[in-house]
This record gives sequence, C-alpha cells and structure tokens, in this order.
Amino acid sequence: SRVVATTRTTVGLCPSAFAIDVEDTVERAERGDTEAVTRLCRVELLAGLGDDWARAAREAHRARVAGLLDLIADRAEAAGDAPAAARWSRERCALTPLDETAHGILLHRLAAAGDRAGAVAVGRELTERLRTELGVAPGAAVQGALAAVHRTERPAGRVGVQPRPLYGRGPELRTLAAAWTAARGGRGGVVVVTGEAGIGKTRLVCELAHRADNAGARVAAGAGVDVGGQTPLAMWQELARELVAVVPAPPDRAGWPAELGRLAPDLAAALGRDGVPAPVAAPELERLRIFDAVLRLVEWAAADRPVLLVAEDVHRADRVSMQLCAHIARRVSGLPLLLVLTRRDRPARREADALLADLAGRGVGIDEIDVGPLTPAVLAAVVRSVAPLAEPDLARVVDLADGNPLLAVETARTLPDEGGAAPSGLRAVV
Repeated sequence: SRVVATTRTTVGLCPSAFAIDVEDTVERAERGDTEAVTRLCRVELLAGLGDDWARAAREAHRARVAGLLDLIADRAEAAGDAPAAARWSRERCALTPLDETAHGILLHRLAAAGDRAGAVAVGRELTERLRTELGVAPGAAVQGALAAVHRTERPAGRVGVQPRPLYGRGPELRTLAAAWTAARGGRGGVVVVTGEAGIGKTRLVCELAHRADNAGARVAAGAGVDVGGQTPLAMWQELARELVAVVPAPPDRAGWPAELGRLAPDLAAALGRDGVPAPVAAPELERLRIFDAVLRLVEWAAADRPVLLVAEDVHRADRVSMQLCAHIARRVSGLPLLLVLTRRDRPARREADALLADLAGRGVGIDEIDVGPLTPAVLAAVVRSVAPLAEPDLARVVDLADGNPLLAVETARTLPDEGGAAPSGLRAVV
C-alpha cells in the first residue's frame, strides 16, 4: 500500500514512494546547478526504447532541456559573461543540431565572446549539415548572423574608434596610402589586398579607413559571406546601406534613388523615395538598372568628398556582386574614389581571378598588395600587446603561429586553457 495506489478503475504508483532521477536533476538545474545541466545534456532519456510513447517522452524532455539551456545562456549574457553564454548556447545547439534560430544566436554569442573564427566554423558546419541532411541552404537567421560575424572586424565598423597599433606593415600601408592620395586628387583606382586567413588584411584596411574617416572622407564596406545558396548582390546591399546612411539627400528630379529599390526597398525609402519600381520583363534589364543605380549612388557620394569603398572577402562573394564590383571599378578613374578588394590567396576562386583579369584587360590600373607572414620579432610585439606572457610561453606562441598574427593573438589569449596549443576552431579556419 505504500508503493501501489489503487482505485476502482486505476492502478498506479504512489508519488511519495519513489523519486524520478530526471525530475530531480531538472529541479537542481533550474536552481542553477551547472553539473546537473551538463548531466541532462549528456544522458538520453529512456535510451533504447523505440515505442511511440518513449519517443514522445524524449522529444518533450529535449524541448524542456533546450528551454533550460536557453534560460541559463540568457542569464550568463545578461550578467556580461559572454564566454559562458556562448558555451551554453553551444550545448543548446548540440541538443538540436538543425535548429537554425539557436545556431544564429550561438553565432552572435561566439562573436561577442571574441571567437570569430569559432563562429565561422560553426556556420560552415551547420551549412554542410543542412545541405547533406535536408538538402537546403541556411535561412535568413543564420545568413544574417554570419554577415554580422564578418562585420565585427570590418573597416566601416571600426571607423571612429581608435584601432589597435599596426605592427610590421609599413610597406603595405605606404602602398595603400599612395593609392588613397591619388584617389583624393581625383585619380580613382583599385587596390587588391591578398593573404591567408588571419594574416592581417582587415587590420591593414582598417588603418586606411580610420585615416580616411578622420580626413572627412566617406567610408563604406561590405563583405562576401559563403554560407551556401548565396543571395545575389548580398555584398552590395551592405555597401549601399552604408553609403545611403552618409550621403546628402539627392535632388527630387533624380531617378536613381527609386531604382535602388530593386536592390532593397529600404534603400529607396532611406533616400525619400516611396513605392516599388515597376518590374521589367527581362532579368538582364533588371540587373542593368540595379548596376546603374548603384553606380549613380557611388558617384553621388563622391560628388563633394573622397570615397573609400571596401569589398572584403571577395573570394566568398556571390557572382553578381563580383560583376557589380567590375562595373564600378571600370568607372573609378575619373572619381575621387578608391575601391579596395580583399581576398584569400587560396583556394583559388575563378570569379575573383576573372574580375581582376577583366579589369586589367580594360586598362584599369590595379595596385596589388600581398600580405605575408610577420617576422618573429614583430609577431612577438603583437603578442606582448595583448598578453603578458613569460618568455618561454611567448616563444612557444610565436613558433605555433608561424607568422600569422590572428593565430598568435588567439593562442596567447587561450594559453592557460589550451595548454599552449592553437585554438582548434581557429586552426581549422586558418
């Protein structure tokens, strides 16, 4: 009678006679016991049972644990503990590996915790998982989060903020500065900055962007994001939004602001144009009108002051964005405009190579900057600027990084946790 409870119609167990270990663990987790939370993530409910009732119970339990992980991650974020928030979000995504919303939140939190490379790796893994298991590309939540990750180190995002010291890039910076001086004088040009991941391409361009902004120029940047199922002109949607935010209102008689609505309706609205442009029959004509509208926007931005446009990671950009880069680049020579493209040296990207070959074939002057590894002495100075390491640890970090400043900085920051090894997520990206 202490264990079994009976009525005229039912037979059951007395709740007071036993304990359910899962319920106990959940209660402890809700009170903030992190060990209990970890245990819930590691143990499968009713393992080995394939009955419908068992599957339904597992799904309900998984949803409950997911909600609990969301709550704990939110609390960590509210407390300002970005690494903990990212860690619990990662546990949440492991529980629901196809949940794009949860992965989008994880990407934002990894970026907030300073693990930009880890965020990129997570995005690539999710993209591949969605492709192989569901046959789909990532949706807006993940694409937007990845775009934000790439913006965290973008030149425009650094304008107005004093950048970190630039080490060992004197010759490269002088080449950039010379091209910018020529552009300010009305002889626009194109610069291509090439190097491996983490080598310092963005940091170099950030330095130029900071100087240009301080001198009163207009600066705008966009980045290519490779997450599968590329959105046409994604890079130029970013670039155009940043330009639209800083240009004066165009004259009422100008038709190009309304045409920008073909690229994105909010662009036209921001310039005081309502409504949607009338559709055209041929896709080629639609694209031509977009290209011409963006060119007019660039010309309007450069009408009263110099302009620096930065197209980052063109090796990731969609094909139509690359075509628009070429369209603009062919017309910069008479404008106070410098177009800077950054790209990785490998793997080879046919579209990027075709863009440069097309411009060279049309007589467009291109300055090419190869950003190579830093010397051990310079790399040591970079590491000292972010982490006070003992000389043996400093030497080990410099040796592991092999001239790559991003790898050196992240290795130095995680040295106590990683035991002197490069962070695995960053090593995979670089």
